[in-house]
Amino acid sequence: METTEFILREKDESGKENAVYIVRRDGVKPQTNITQSSSKQRISATRILRAIFLPAGFPNSVSDDYLRYQILNACQAFCSSLAGLLASRAILEGHGVGKADASATDALLLTILQDVFSRLCTIISAYYLGTSLYPEAKTYRLLADILNDAALVLDSLSPHLSSLTLYLLRTPQFPFLSLTFAHRPGPFRAVALCTSGILRAICGVVAGGSKAALTLHFAQPASGKGTGDVGDLSAKDGSKETVLALFGMLCGSALMPYITGARATYGLLAILVTAHVLLNYYAVRGVVLRSLNRQRTGLLWSAYRRGTAFSKAATPLQIARQEHIFARPSSLYQSTPGTDASTGSQTVGKCHVGSSLLGTLDIRKPDIVFTLIDIFAEENYIVWFDHKAQTNLVVTMHIMLKDGHAVEDHLKAWILATELASLCGTPVRRERTSTELMNALLDAKHTVNELFPEFLDKMHEAGWDLTAAAGGFVTGIPTTIHIESGEAKKTR
Repeated sequence: METTEFILREKDESGKENAVYIVRRDGVKPQTNITQSSSKQRISATRILRAIFLPAGFPNSVSDDYLRYQILNACQAFCSSLAGLLASRAILEGHGVGKADASATDALLLTILQDVFSRLCTIISAYYLGTSLYPEAKTYRLLADILNDAALVLDSLSPHLSSLTLYLLRTPQFPFLSLTFAHRPGPFRAVALCTSGILRAICGVVAGGSKAALTLHFAQPASGKGTGDVGDLSAKDGSKETVLALFGMLCGSALMPYITGARATYGLLAILVTAHVLLNYYAVRGVVLRSLNRQRTGLLWSAYRRGTAFSKAATPLQIARQEHIFARPSSLYQSTPGTDASTGSQTVGKCHVGSSLLGTLDIRKPDIVFTLIDIFAEENYIVWFDHKAQTNLVVTMHIMLKDGHAVEDHLKAWILATELASLCGTPVRRERTSTELMNALLDAKHTVNELFPEFLDKMHEAGWDLTAAAGGFVTGIPTTIHIESGEAKKTR
C-alpha cells in the first residue's frame, strides 16, 4: 500500500521541537500543508535569553554538572563584583582622592611598582604551576578565588596602612620593634598594594588555566548524545560574566553612598568575602570530572580492589564525593571501607613521579638496581622506595620513567605505587629490610599485572575518559632513563 502522508518534525540541537510539517499527496500533483508549532511562531523572552547566555544545544551539549556550577558561579561573581567596588574605593582613598595635598605622581609611581611585581609574578607562577593546572583544575579554581579575596582585603586595608610606621624603640633592657601611627607616610601601604598585585597575578594564572580545563569538561556531555562547542561555551560564559559584572556595578553604585563608615565597610566586606568563598567551594565540590589525576586514580583503584568492587569500577560521581579539594599531588590516597565507594578517603603514603635514578636508589647496593631492572624489563617505568624507606614511618616511593613512556604507563605505575603503599603502608616502629620491600613489590606487581586490563575495561563502563588523562600524572619536565645492556671487559 502506497504511503499518502508524511509527518516531518524539525528539532534543534537540544532536542526541542521547532516545527511540524504534514505532507500529503493527492493524485499526480503534490499538495503540501505545513503546520508549524506554536513555539516556532512565538519568540519568547526565555528563548532569547537562552540563546544569548546558554551554549548551543543545551542541555545535551554540556555535562550534567554544568547548570549547577553556572548558578553558583553567577552568585559568587556578583559577590566578587561588590567586594571589588569596596576595594577600589579604598585604593582611591589611599591615593588621596579628595585631598589637596595628594600627588598624582606618587599614585602613578606606586601603580607602576605594583604592576612590576604583578607582571614578574605572572611569569614565575606560570613557570611553576603551568603543568599542574589541568589535572588539579578543581583545586586551582578554588585557590584562585581565595587569592583574589586576599588581594581585595589588602586593598581595602591599604588606606589605614599609610600612617603605620615601624619604629625601633630602645629601652634600658633591650631594643624592640613597635608598630605605631606616625604623621609621615610609612612603607606598609606600598607593601600591601604590591602584595595584592602579586596575589592577583597568581590568581590570574591559575584561574585561566583551571577555567580552560573546566570548560573542556563541561563541553563533553556524559550521555554521549552530542558534542559541545568549546568556543561557543567560552563565549557564552564571557557574556554571563559581563552581565553579572554590570549588574554588580549598578547595585554597588546604589549601595556605596550608604556604606561610609569603617564598621559598615569592613562588615559588608567580610560578608561578601565569606559568601564568595563558600559559593566557590560548593561550585567546585559539585563538579564531577571524568578525567584521571593522581588522587582520583588512587581512590578508583582502591575502591575497585575492595570487597565486591571487583564486579565494577566506581563512577566519577562516587569518586567526586570523596576526593579532597586541596590535596598534596605526591600523596597516595585510597578509599576507606564502607557500604559504597563514596564513604571517604585516607592517605597511605607518598610518591614522586619522574624522579632521578641516582637520587632514589642507593648506589652502594648494586644488586637492588640489577633486580629492579630485571623486574621492570617489560615496563616503561621503575617503582621503588625512597632510600630512607627502611626508617620512615610513612611509605615514600619514586617512579622513574624510561624512554617512550606514555599515559597508560603513568596510570599503571601510579596504581602499582598505590597497591604497594596499601601493602606496607601501616606505620611500624622497626626497620624494614630490603627483602621485605622487594617481596612487597613483587606481590603488588603481580596483582596489578593480573587486574589492570580488566580494570581499564571497567573504568570505560563506569564512564571514565581515559583519553583525557594525558598530563594528569606527570607535571613539569620529568627525568627519564635509558637502559642499555653491556658486557664487562675481561682483564688479563
